Amino acid sequence: MVELKFEQKAVKDVEREFEKVQIDEKMKGFLDMMLPMLEPHLPVSGMAIKGFTWRIIKKWQHENHKSITDIRSFSPEDKFKVLKYLFVEGENTYKKLVKSKEEKEHIEKIFKDSFNTFIKHYQQQS
Repeated sequence: MVELKFEQKAVKDVEREFEKVQIDEKMKGFLDMMLPMLEPHLPVSGMAIKGFTWRIIKKWQHENHKSITDIRSFSPEDKFKVLKYLFVEGENTYKKLVKSKEEKEHIEKIFKDSFNTFIKHYQQQS
């Protein structure tokens, strides 16, 4: 088993940043939905996971000029694209916080498995 050792300064910075963020209930619900898929596998706080996820969502919203909370009205194909984007960006974000090849490969596996779990859950809900 690979032990993930994240760059602590980046983790603390995102925690402090996210503590100050005012989010609406829809966004809170979206962040809360992502947390259980990642928290058991990543040795950082839930606050840090939400903070990194929030940054990724902000980036997507800026690039697409849409709110992530509008995802419910997207076509299934567009929902899939958005969710894939979030997981790929998440993987890339966390890979930047570790040094070793083994850690990076472990993060790839975590995000691949989490994405597949999320898609299965989503399909059952549809």
